[in-house]
Amino acid sequence: MRFLIYYWSRLQGYLLAKLVEGLDFVSVVSCEPATALDILRMVGPGADAVILHIDQTFDDTLIPPVVRHLLVGRLNEVGIRVLNGAVADISKRTIHRHSRRIGLPDPTAGPLGDDDELLIVKTDLNCGGNPEHYFGGRPRGPVISGPADYRILPRGEVPPDWWAAGGLCIERFIGNAEDEFYRFHLLGDRAVVSEARSEHAIKRLDGTCPQVDHCTDLDEISAWTPGGPESWAEAAWSAATFARTFGLDYGAIDVLRDDQGHYYVIDVNKTPYWGADIENAITTHLRSWLSPP
Repeated sequence: MRFLIYYWSRLQGYLLAKLVEGLDFVSVVSCEPATALDILRMVGPGADAVILHIDQTFDDTLIPPVVRHLLVGRLNEVGIRVLNGAVADISKRTIHRHSRRIGLPDPTAGPLGDDDELLIVKTDLNCGGNPEHYFGGRPRGPVISGPADYRILPRGEVPPDWWAAGGLCIERFIGNAEDEFYRFHLLGDRAVVSEARSEHAIKRLDGTCPQVDHCTDLDEISAWTPGGPESWAEAAWSAATFARTFGLDYGAIDVLRDDQGHYYVIDVNKTPYWGADIENAITTHLRSWLSPP
């Protein structure tokens, strides 16, 4: 497969950089705001796909909606697939709205309810707004300064003005007795769902907790019937359903389960980070979509 990566703000350390490692047919373009014609010229002849790798919650400042619409349309006309061409907004509120639209559980919390129910207060931005702060120069919010500053507290202790704060997102705190959580990685039709456990309140797949990686694909998942005995398969079904209807072709989806057996899409990341130079079942399986045997 021949493809081009249109990226902002960098690739170093991200999962995609690991997936394309050693593939000499990859063309990588470091970009500034550009017109659709600029990007079309970069693609060149013979490309099979273009991957939009934009590490921002909202893409509009880099690729305005009219440019994105023209770009995706022109590339599709000549048979070039645009991965994540439809994903321009991964804010928490957008994730919640989409879950409601397709019938998945929604973790959104409101001011009315049990004062003792645990809630979590985040920013509406992906990763606590870190990409916007580091690469876009935007100031941090006054309440939540990043993902390490998320607040977990009972509803009765949430300050009244936080409910109306535009930059905040308040959710029910989702967890289960087994401390189990899931991360769903996707590239094309290849998928890996990691089943992990962590005693930390905020679950992160950071290499320090036990995990089992299950390799599968979208066709296999779509044939499953919800309600089976395997929790990781239920998480995969929820994540794949979300991805397919949201337009996510590449990225990671975090799923949490409560003790009643409901599975919640908590976070969507179209530029997942990887960090250490690790080769494992996740990278091998996803890379097989880019370089099939």
